[in-house]
Formats: sequence, structure tokens, C-alpha cells
Amino acid sequence: MKKAICLLLCCICLLLCFGCAEEVPEVPVGPLFYYPAAQLAYQPGNRSIDSEIRTMPEQADLTQMLNIYFLGPEAEHLLSPFPAGLRIVKTAIVDKTAYITVSDHLTELSGLALTMACGCLTLTTLELTGAENVVINAQDALLDGQKSITMDKNNLLLTDVWQEE
Repeated sequence: MKKAICLLLCCICLLLCFGCAEEVPEVPVGPLFYYPAAQLAYQPGNRSIDSEIRTMPEQADLTQMLNIYFLGPEAEHLLSPFPAGLRIVKTAIVDKTAYITVSDHLTELSGLALTMACGCLTLTTLELTGAENVVINAQDALLDGQKSITMDKNNLLLTDVWQEE
């Protein structure tokens, strides 16, 4: 009789333990999309580029994902660095380098605005592809006087080219 009571008490304890377990909130799954922070605060720990997790259609290719990316962030603490109407013309990945050709809308940006946009696009592309480098060019125009802009995770700034007159 004692064994039966002990077994019954053990079963009740197990049922109570399962009933008390907290539900773990569902963590969104998807790639990180990188955008500039809406409010820049020059303090330690604050970032000028931040990210949000976005869900993608199952069979989306790089072109489709980047066109979704250009629609802008969903989070209010981020903003889009891209001009309206920007779209992907062509993408390719060759030897761990992602080549991205965008519409000429990107030529509306220059200097720091272009650097920020290309940096965000580079981080997002590296996240989506696993590539090591990203080469960005506009369809029929130069970007800040350059045919293309090449960036990687460790080099998100444009290099100044000094010309002697």
C-alpha cells in the first residue's frame, strides 16, 4: 500500500511540475536586415547600424530578399538609408563574392549617405549569402565617381582616392 501511495504522489508531483513550466516565447527565425539607427547617440555601446530579424518566403532568392530589404525596416528605431524606388537589377555570387547591380536610384546618394547605405547593404548581403565580399554598382552610372564599391565585414568605409592636379 505504501508503494502505491508513493507512486501516486510521484505522479501528482510530476503533473504539477509540468503544469508550472513557463512557456518560452517563440523566437523569430530569419535573416538579419541591417539599417541605420533612427537616433544616433554618441555614447559607448550605441551603434550607428543596427539590425532586425525578418521572415522571408521559403523559396525567395537573393534578388527577391534584397528587394524586400529595400522596402525599409519594420522596427521604429531603424530607418532606411535608400532612396525610394531603388531595386535590384541583377545579383550573382562568384568565389565568395556577391555582385549586386542596383537601379540608378542609388546615384542620388553620395559621401556619408552612400557609405552608410552600402555598409548596410553589405552587412545584409553577407548575412543572406555567407559571401566574404560584396561588390555594388549602379546599372548605368557611377557611384560617387566610382564604377563599383567593394566592401566586406571588416571594411565598411569607402576609400578616398586623392588625385593630384
